[in-house]
Amino acid sequence: MENIEIHWHSQVIDALADVFMRRPPLVVIFGDTNTESLEFARLIRNHQDFKKTPLFTILPENIKLQTRLIKKLGITEVFQTPVEPGRLFNRTRQIISELETSR
Repeated sequence: MENIEIHWHSQVIDALADVFMRRPPLVVIFGDTNTESLEFARLIRNHQDFKKTPLFTILPENIKLQTRLIKKLGITEVFQTPVEPGRLFNRTRQIISELETSR
């Protein structure tokens, strides 16, 4: 996994601008609430160029009532806090490997 860049923003508008300008092959969303994370995912998915971009979300709250929305948004992987680092890294490696293979 070479050339991995991690960008962090405290403001949603800055994060969206960064995603839309850089066009990363994988977006990992860490929000303060499930609603914030899923709304950010929706904003990304609403952009035509990001309909199939893999999205990982790290959700700090129970997702029981939000599973339908998660499926509708096409979120690739959902992690709940506390995050299992091994699972996060393994899935990230897997997605990046798939993206490199498809080039």
